[in-house]
Amino acid sequence: MNEKGETNMPRIRTLTEAYNYIKEMDPETAITPHALRRMVVSGKVPSTKAGKKYLIDMDVLFDYLKGTKPSKLFC
Repeated sequence: MNEKGETNMPRIRTLTEAYNYIKEMDPETAITPHALRRMVVSGKVPSTKAGKKYLIDMDVLFDYLKGTKPSKLFC
């Protein structure tokens, strides 16, 4: 919970949604959908699988992209 008594919900996205979000925030990004998928499948970015889809926490992804250790694990 935060100071207002609200819970912080993780921003969980599929790979496609995560890529689209990154592209929207930075149209000139060097990240490709394939590169994002490789990061997740290799385990560099923690994720969970729901059926055939990988789900990732956007905060964890941004921590990884900034070069910091992910602040939390999403499993």
